[in-house]
Amino acid sequence: MRPSIEFARATPAEDQAILALHREAGWPGTQLDGEVWALRESGRLVGSVQLIELAPGLVLIDAVVVGASARGCGIGAEMVQKVLATRRAEWWLECREQRIAFYERLGFTTAPGVEVDQRVRTRVGPNSTRQQHFLRISTLTTDGVFSVMRIYPSLGVGAVVMGCTRYDVDAVASLALEFPGSPSA
Repeated sequence: MRPSIEFARATPAEDQAILALHREAGWPGTQLDGEVWALRESGRLVGSVQLIELAPGLVLIDAVVVGASARGCGIGAEMVQKVLATRRAEWWLECREQRIAFYERLGFTTAPGVEVDQRVRTRVGPNSTRQQHFLRISTLTTDGVFSVMRIYPSLGVGAVVMGCTRYDVDAVASLALEFPGSPSA
């Protein structure tokens, strides 16, 4: 029998369990800020995502964490896809180099330092222990359909790399869009 899975806003009663997941992952985890989502498997907390809305339409994914016993099963990707489906926004995150490929598979693109929104940079702050990598993605939500846009400014091209209803985040579709002045136009 497949375990029941629930992804919803975390309750205040789960704060300490979520912070324990942060500490298990090696993060200092002393408080939760912003909007916190929890993934529960058969009622047991297995992961969470923390979002900070910096301005209308500008969201920072501040933390994505999965418990050690549930890692490698696609739970982190599922949680990110589900939070992206919650609103139309420009989404940002900062991660270590080892996580870039994971987020790129979800449609995020690396932003050169000069392109990082100052509000994102200010909220994240400097990290003197490792190189910072900022990634972004833009989402559009129309009639319950979730689309992820990848933007290639140097080529003048964007591509919808993922499209699905809010209820079927595993569906994937591809469509290329051309912008005036792009090399392929």
